[in-house]
Amino acid sequence: MKIGVIFDMDGVICDTQKYHAQAEIEILNSFGILTVDPDSDKIIDPVWIGANFAGVQPKERMKQVFEKHGKLDVFDAERVEQAKHDKLLEMYKSGVPIEFIP
Repeated sequence: MKIGVIFDMDGVICDTQKYHAQAEIEILNSFGILTVDPDSDKIIDPVWIGANFAGVQPKERMKQVFEKHGKLDVFDAERVEQAKHDKLLEMYKSGVPIEFIP
């Protein structure tokens, strides 16, 4: 018997964007980045991330947000990527519901 495995890494089969956004928000918060615009009190949320960074690779997206908030000096792409991986793995292991895209 042959078994096939499909990895959905870009949200085509399963709606995982909200979990990616949640992980990114937690990482941004850990660096003191709490708002979309330093001159605004609008909070970063998954909708804002999707609307402003659709199609932008995660490392570049995070770099742009760090830069906008004057924190590029503490941005470490590998560290941020590993933190995101760890947070996502924790979420998936905890049993967050994964919804299929119709």
